[in-house]
Order: sequence, then structure tokens, then C-alpha cells
Amino acid sequence: MVTQVALYARVSSEQQVEGFSIEAQLRAMREFAAAQHWTIFREYVDEGYSASTAERPQFQILSRDASVRLFDGLLIHKLDRLYRNVSQLLEMVDTLEKQGITLISVLERIDFSTPSGKMLLTNIGMISEFYLNNLREETVKGKYQRALSGLWNGDIPFGYCKGLCSRCDDPNGKGYCPDYGQSDKTVDRRLIAHPKYSVGLSLAFAWHCAGKLSDQDVTDQLNRCGYRTRCKWTKKSDPIHPGGSKPFSKDTVRAMLKNQFYLGLVKYKGQLLQGTHPPLITRDIFNQSQEVRKRWHRNASQRRAAPRVFMLTGVLRCAYCHFPMRGTTNPDGTRYYRDTAREYSKSCSRHGMLVAEELESEMLDQLHRVRLPDAWRERIMQLATATPEQSKREEKRRLLNSQMERLQKLFVQGDMAEEDYDRRREKIRNELAEILAQEPAIIKQGTRVPKRLRDYLDSASPLDRKRIVGMLLRSVHVGKNIERIEPRKPFLELFPADQHG
Repeated sequence: MVTQVALYARVSSEQQVEGFSIEAQLRAMREFAAAQHWTIFREYVDEGYSASTAERPQFQILSRDASVRLFDGLLIHKLDRLYRNVSQLLEMVDTLEKQGITLISVLERIDFSTPSGKMLLTNIGMISEFYLNNLREETVKGKYQRALSGLWNGDIPFGYCKGLCSRCDDPNGKGYCPDYGQSDKTVDRRLIAHPKYSVGLSLAFAWHCAGKLSDQDVTDQLNRCGYRTRCKWTKKSDPIHPGGSKPFSKDTVRAMLKNQFYLGLVKYKGQLLQGTHPPLITRDIFNQSQEVRKRWHRNASQRRAAPRVFMLTGVLRCAYCHFPMRGTTNPDGTRYYRDTAREYSKSCSRHGMLVAEELESEMLDQLHRVRLPDAWRERIMQLATATPEQSKREEKRRLLNSQMERLQKLFVQGDMAEEDYDRRREKIRNELAEILAQEPAIIKQGTRVPKRLRDYLDSASPLDRKRIVGMLLRSVHVGKNIERIEPRKPFLELFPADQHG
């Protein structure tokens, strides 16, 4: 009987475009669970991952939780959220059945444990697999044909436009482009040089080729001159970019200065083809820019004696401007954190940078206060033993212990000679000792699973510390010191309220 269910939702990039949103799936599943009076154990969500692979972060966690039966029902919106491949889908259903977990689909509503249900499951899986393979083939063929025809794939690179001035949909069109609202400049699908973007593109290469401007310097110059990217920022509630197009970032400029599209070429799967769009720069200018980039990289490599690990990158944010903070190393080897507001042409009231060692030491002091609940330590043991290899070892151990019991009965009843008994008993003992030697250290130690997080951190490498912080925390907000931390939802109970507010 199902009482507690886990919800799993997934979208791939194609489905996101089609509007098949995560929230729509979750809403339907929540309503279905409420109608059945089921308790929701946890919601597992994978965004932008294909159904053709099991290498999905939340799906992996779901599988581990299912292996120790932390819930008795798995609720999905539709079968193809799990897999589109028939064999993988059937294997997943069989595994869940062995674990005592019922699979429920909101849309299909079929009992997959019955023979007729399994037959329908196979048919549905075959249709989904055919759809995925056909979609993949058609997408590849379509993109390759566009490239062969000299047309672009994806977003229109900065510097170009479609030339449809009378129906321009560019977020920077009205009041920005001098040709906005005029007659169309082209009737086919070819791109043309944008009257303003193309000038900015040429300036960016000229500034970079001068040899004295880095990617960040070129970014600042473009933003200072009023140039903006073509793309729309769709998250209007975002405090950094509340709507419309956004300023250039260093990463955008770096990709732009390395793009051979501006030579009049299109690229598909490593193959360069002649495009139908006009080149905006010459081959000499492009090559000169790449030489400048190599020179910058050589100089940077000479300044860095060894790679530096920044424990808080990815989670650290400025408490004043709310921009992410990025790790940087001075020529003398001192590590700092600086906010990235400048990269987006924003100002911040913060003065100077923060020394990495001091900030990371403060963060470690806070993490040292975290104690792992006993229930969590038990679950660590469960997860450590819930592997296919360990299951095989346990099965072999049970078989050997049964053989030992039968052997002793035969000897006691007088049905086996002492010499034969000793020989066979020694053989079983050796096999049991071999199984014990193969077990992970965490199982041999048993109750020695650390009680405090500091017991992990103190022995962890800098890279492992960075991974632990990224797993536990969503963000760390820093002013002069750490002001607030935001744990990820599964780890809220580990942190006292005065730490995360």
C-alpha cells in the first residue's frame, strides 16, 4: 500500500522551448498525491537533462534513496520523464518492483505490475524511444542542412540582424537602431550587418588587437559606449537584470572574439563551411586577435606557479550589490575574492577585495559547528552498503553461512569425517575473510562514521572542501564579514537559525 511518495520531474531543452515546464509537472503530481492522501517525501527535479541517460544529478539521488526504500511510491507525470529507451525503462520498473516501490504515472494511470500493464509499458516505451530517435535524427539533419546552406544555427551572433526592419523584434530596436521601422533590407533568410552592432564588433576586435586591452577591458569599453547584447533577459524579477537586453560580460566578449562566424563562415560539429552572411572582419585581424590572446595566456601562466582552489566560488555573493564574487590571485600569489559588478557595468559600494584565507577560515568556523544527526549517520551507512557490489557480497556471505550451518549439522550427526569437515570449514572461512577484506572502510568502521562535519573538512583536500560547500550551501552573503548563509533545502536542519536567518 502506498503512503509516502517521491515526485520526479524532468525537462530537456527541447521541451523547455515547447513550454512543458517543471512547475506544470509538479503541480499535477502534487494535486494527484493530495487526492490520494499520500505524503510527499521529496521532490527530485532535473532541468535540461535528456531521458536517454541515467547521468542526471537528481535521478541518481532518487535511485540511491529508492535502494534503501525511503519511500514506497514513485510518482511521475508521464513515463517518458524516466526514460525513453524501452530496455532502460523496463529495467527501472523491474528494479523498483524488487525494492517494493510502486511506480505511478499521473497521465498513464496503469498498474505496471500486471502482465497487461507490462505489455502496455513496453508499447509506450517503444513509442517514446522512436520519438526520441526520430527527433534527434531530424534535428541533426535540419541543423546540418542549414550549415550546408550557409545559414546559422542558434542565436544570431552580435554584429548581425535579419534585416527585417519593418517588423524588428530586437529588444534594442526602437530608439537604438537607426533603421528601426524602415523597409526590410532582405527578403531571404540571410543575415546582414547590423548598422550599429557591426560597428561595435569591429571596435571590439580593434581594441583587442591593440594588445593592451584584456577581455574585461574590451567589455568595459563596449558597455561604456552604450552597446548591449542581442539576447533578452527573461527573468524580469532578477535583481541584476530586471528586463530587456543586458550589458556585455567578460565571458560573452571572450566567446565573441574567438568566433570565426565573423569571417563569413558557419561551423557545425567542427566543420567550417562558407556562410551566406557577409564577413565583418578580415582574416588578418582575426589572426592578430588570437595571437594577442595567446600572449595574454602565456603571461598569465608565468604569473601562476600552481592552480589555486577557491572554496567559495559559485556560492559567494556580495551583500551590497548581490553579484557573485569571483576568486582571483595577485602576482605575489595572494588569493582574493572580488565581486563581478564591474563585469556588468554596475557599481558597488564595496571598497577593495576580501582576502580569501580570512574569509574561508571564517566559513570553516561556521561549518565546524555543524553536527550530523544520528539518523543521518545511519543513512550514510545505508547508502554505503546499498551498492550492487555490496549486495552481491551480502548474498555470498548468507550463502556461505548457510553452508557452514549444514556442514556442522552433518559433522554432529556423524555423516561427515572430521578430516573432510576441517578441510571444508577452512575453505568457507577463507572465503568469508576474503569478503570482509573487500568491504569499504566505512562498513568496517561501523559506528566510527564522523559525528561532526569538521571531521570531514579537516581531512579534506581544498578541492573536496569546495565540493562540500557547493553541495551544502546555495549562497553565502558577505559584507565585511559573512552576514548570512543560505543552506540548500535538504540541509536546512543542519544549520542553526542564527546562521542563515
